[in-house]
Amino acid sequence: LGQRDDGINLVKEGMRKDLSSHICWHVWVLIQKSEHKYKDALKSYIQALKFDKVRLSNTAVLQMQTHQYEGLVETRHNLLRLRPYNQHHWVGLVVAYQLL
Repeated sequence: LGQRDDGINLVKEGMRKDLSSHICWHVWVLIQKSEHKYKDALKSYIQALKFDKVRLSNTAVLQMQTHQYEGLVETRHNLLRLRPYNQHHWVGLVVAYQLL
C-alpha cells in the first residue's frame, strides 16, 4: 500500500522494454479501471488481446461499461466460437443483442 506511483512506473518501464507483453497491458488495464478510465482501459485491453486472445470476457465487460454494444456483440460472438459449450457465453450473446 502507498506504492501506487512506483507500480505505475514499473508497468510503464515494462511496456517500454517489451511492448508486446500482454501481462504489462493487463496490469495497465487494471490501473486504468481503478481510476475509472473505462474507455482507455478498453483500448488497452484491445492492445493486450493482440498478444493474448484468452481474456475476451474482460473486454466484453468493459464494452458494456462504455456502452459500445456493437463491439460487445462481436466480442460475445468470438467468445461463443472459442467455447460454444459454455452456457454463459450464449446468455451473454443474448444480452448483448438486447442492449443493441
